Amino acid sequence: MNKLRALILLGEGYFGTGGRTTDEFKQFFRDFKKAFKKELKELDATEIEFSRGHFDLTGFFRVGEQLIYFSLSDVRWSVGGDAGRLLVRTAKHNKDWTGGGNNYVEIEDGIAESIKRKFSF
Repeated sequence: MNKLRALILLGEGYFGTGGRTTDEFKQFFRDFKKAFKKELKELDATEIEFSRGHFDLTGFFRVGEQLIYFSLSDVRWSVGGDAGRLLVRTAKHNKDWTGGGNNYVEIEDGIAESIKRKFSF
């Protein structure tokens, strides 16, 4: 996850701009998905879903009875305040993009432990 965080911090300089999703972001999405799924195994997460946007990603996963929504904003412009942070919040169903209060966790090795602490799993 630390490698992925480093790429996010490069922002537009790495991911580029324009009207089409770049190959760099497509590869980032695949790498993020693989690394995040591995982290979520530590939580015994199920129902893991990912959606790729233009230069952002979102998804859901379930731990026990609790559904969690996650979102990574446009990686090209995330340099600064939210750079390298993943939004996580509770959700009622997998179309609930406005669920519980916003929480942020650093995108780094051990992200599952940070999520666990945020939601007291």
